[in-house]
Amino acid sequence: MAKDYKKNKLKKYFDFQKNNFFDPVDLKDAHDGFTTMKKIGPKGHFSYFRIFITEKNFGIENNKKPLTIHATNGRLDEDKKLVVASSNWKRPFFGPIDLTSENEFFFDNETEEFFKKNREIDPQQILEYIEKLHIKPTKPIIGIWLRIKLIFWQILARDTLKLFNCLLIFLLKISTGKEYTYNITSVSQFENSLKEEREKDENDKEGKKLNIFGYKIPAIRFLPYSAFHLFFYFLFWHFDYKPKIVTAIFGNNFLTIMYTLFTLIIFESFLNGISGKRLEKIIKKISILYSKLWSKKIKL
Repeated sequence: MAKDYKKNKLKKYFDFQKNNFFDPVDLKDAHDGFTTMKKIGPKGHFSYFRIFITEKNFGIENNKKPLTIHATNGRLDEDKKLVVASSNWKRPFFGPIDLTSENEFFFDNETEEFFKKNREIDPQQILEYIEKLHIKPTKPIIGIWLRIKLIFWQILARDTLKLFNCLLIFLLKISTGKEYTYNITSVSQFENSLKEEREKDENDKEGKKLNIFGYKIPAIRFLPYSAFHLFFYFLFWHFDYKPKIVTAIFGNNFLTIMYTLFTLIIFESFLNGISGKRLEKIIKKISILYSKLWSKKIKL
């Protein structure tokens, strides 16, 4: 029969002084557990460790209760509370990493033994193991693969998605001729912006349009059209390239007007063929994927 469990007993199995950990503080939001700190990282930085058994995990029938472990790094504020991020100081990218361990370590309520999966382990080894993983990015050799993964998932993957979404937003703007308020981390903001633009359409059918030789085109659509022609103008000017057909067209007012109207119609026809609804769906999906990358767990 399992022993009656008394709260705040987990901490008694650990020797905090041995590895220079601070004295533990009992947790009130768990069935049993504690927090402890250790000076790790640059000057003024500390790592904060939480080891506990949730009420839910304690309620399982198995005597082996899963331990939940968190580790993070930051600075202490004036109230001696850990601040993991601040505008006053920059957190090292390759500093100690935030980590969470669940269903990896267990405490047997009956035998009062600790386990890593199915293998018995000394409780002191749990602290040492978590600390070792926590500071792994700071190690030049053993932490190199983790640093590569951090660079890929937290910089390259995020920035690539962000850049791609910016291009899609620009394409959506010129294809629809509308302005949108957009933040890649907020799908709801984008949806509200779409709603506002549709309401504007109902109230203002014309919108902001330019009159080019009698042909009306949304100002935002005219921007890439004019940028395209300016690019080739400066390119031809730089290399002193003067093809006869271009000289003939732009040397004649009538032909210039005809060329402008013809290319504007072709350009707008191309943009009208781009599905705004499809672009909106892709933009939303990329935003959701971008948000998931922020909470992506990286195997240590």
